[in-house]
Amino acid sequence: MAKIEINLDTILDELNISKNKLAVEAKLRPNLITEMSDGKTKAIKLETLGTLLDTINRISFEQDGRRYDVADLFNYTPDVIRVRFK
Repeated sequence: MAKIEINLDTILDELNISKNKLAVEAKLRPNLITEMSDGKTKAIKLETLGTLLDTINRISFEQDGRRYDVADLFNYTPDVIRVRFK
């Protein structure tokens, strides 16, 4: 089965902010941020993802101007793909 990991802790470290500060700034439940950081999230609404990235980018812009996108937030490891050549 494919594996998707959330890199939120890495981004929080880069921005030097706490999970709680991100939750407050994004107006999201602190438990959601903790679950994402701990890899316990099973699903995320696209609206929530947009809010999260908008908030991360606003905070980043105030610090160093780096832009984060979906690829920075997630790691995708595909399942083994078997290709049959003829």
